[in-house]
Amino acid sequence: MANSQKSPSHTDKLAKQERKQEGKVQMEWLRPYQFQPGQSGNPKGRPPGKRIPTISDAMVWVMQLPYPPHLRKQLEAKLGGPPPNPPFKLPYNMTFAQACALGRGLMAVVDNAAAELIMDRMEGAIRQELELMGPGGAELPAPILVTQLVEITKAGETVKVIDIDSTPEPVQPPADNSAGN
Repeated sequence: MANSQKSPSHTDKLAKQERKQEGKVQMEWLRPYQFQPGQSGNPKGRPPGKRIPTISDAMVWVMQLPYPPHLRKQLEAKLGGPPPNPPFKLPYNMTFAQACALGRGLMAVVDNAAAELIMDRMEGAIRQELELMGPGGAELPAPILVTQLVEITKAGETVKVIDIDSTPEPVQPPADNSAGN
């Protein structure tokens, strides 16, 4: 009895073989569509000149869309002020990009960060020079660079360590000989 529990019975083996055969028969119709040995899954590849659209491409498309008239009228009402003022008119063919620029421009009136963003984008960020000095305005010392060469055996044991000091020598300014003449 102990042996019959450890090894599968003859009927179990037959059932397994039948399931395997059924699977082969069911999958036979897919054989022409399977990858062939030595053949690429996409032999022609992507057509030349065709590329995958990016989110930037989609944003360019959205920014070029016309701004919806009902939103344009709401924006005109907000910008126009109370009724005695003349109504504020935006271009009928205004785009989402123009509406975004208008919104950012209005924010820049009251928000310095928005104003700086606009200036940086339109005129370029202001270049700032940075000078590093040591304590009391002294020059900073040159960095100390140390390289180690390590020889290791196949067993992973360190045999030799060589420290190489590669700190650059300080550069001396040229002597001024014009004072002696």
